[in-house]
Amino acid sequence: MYIDVIIPTWNSNAYYFPIVIQHIMNVLKPHHLIVIDRFSQDGTQEVLRKHAEKILKLIELDADLAYARKIGAFLADTEVVCYVDDDVIVPIYFKPLIERILSTLSASSRIGVIAFSTCSKLPQNKIDIKVSRVIRHLESLSCSEVLKRGLHIYSRGFTFFFCIKKKIMKSWNPPIYLSAYEDYHLTQHTLGEGYLWIELSIPCVIHVKDYRYRGLYRYIKQGLWEGANVLTSGIPPKYVILHVVGRLLGAIYNKKLHQFLTYIGYVIGVVMRRRFRMWKR
Repeated sequence: MYIDVIIPTWNSNAYYFPIVIQHIMNVLKPHHLIVIDRFSQDGTQEVLRKHAEKILKLIELDADLAYARKIGAFLADTEVVCYVDDDVIVPIYFKPLIERILSTLSASSRIGVIAFSTCSKLPQNKIDIKVSRVIRHLESLSCSEVLKRGLHIYSRGFTFFFCIKKKIMKSWNPPIYLSAYEDYHLTQHTLGEGYLWIELSIPCVIHVKDYRYRGLYRYIKQGLWEGANVLTSGIPPKYVILHVVGRLLGAIYNKKLHQFLTYIGYVIGVVMRRRFRMWKR
């Protein structure tokens, strides 16, 4: 395996961050660890130097998430690169799987991205590769689909852990202030370049964010951030309205308070997007 791993950071040195870096080093064994850091002041850079000094490429840049991801690709040597968020732990059992994924991605002229889903249960025996979903162009979605299932399930891939062909990242031109919904923008760009974005239903990573935040404020904050960025990502307002209405009605019908609060925050974020655009990545 020969791959560069890219991580955007910004005051990322939570209690689990050293574990994140150790697992990247032990499991993915990157050729280079490329970090685009937003001038962290909490010891993030010291942790990186301690665990990955020999292969570390560290760039300090005041950039939002989308642009930080793009810059990382220009520093990579490998034709396929791997992006890992600063709160994602890659378990040791993923080691043999990554070889198969990289081989598939390198050999295919159609597949541009293979992304991975977080799961609550680790595999009992062998790991089977199964396609969870193939992302579609937004223009191909009907209004009823967006109203019933939302934008995420059809047109927005996951980007907390994914492998992508470097040339796709280098040709991507995201809005410079885009943070949330950078995954949507990158997904649609990939499709526009003629590649498939594949999501795999493999229990491959632990997203620590799911355990880090407590209380209902977590959901409001998530909604504020996403709402503040959704229009910047280029999604037409009619789709945003259908998405929000569908999610709010679903939350009320299913009595899901956390989802209701998320989309109340979402609406506030859309209205007051300048205030809530930035997020600690």
